[in-house]
Amino acid sequence: MSQTADGIPQVKLSSYVFKIGQQVALFSAGPIDPAAGLRSYVETLLRKSSSEFNVLCGVIGDGNAAAKSLFWQARKGLSFVLTFESERGRNATILIARKHALDCNVVLA
Repeated sequence: MSQTADGIPQVKLSSYVFKIGQQVALFSAGPIDPAAGLRSYVETLLRKSSSEFNVLCGVIGDGNAAAKSLFWQARKGLSFVLTFESERGRNATILIARKHALDCNVVLA
């Protein structure tokens, strides 16, 4: 973790989404918005006509990997496990998705 000129810790968070033949990487840095860029990506996924958030929850497992992962079932037969570098990044993504879903009248399980 680096620091800005004011001595404020600079946090760098990243998120990776893996699909067959494709990898999407999101990076953000800054003390104010720890998940910059994730909101627009989640909004893009929500606005796709073929994508609906049916299930969005933290992954259950052992060790610290579970706290940094997110299970997302876009629709029946299509699910992803998103892995973040920190619990903070995962939690920020869940909060953004929940807020946007509420704004768009989408029900999250």
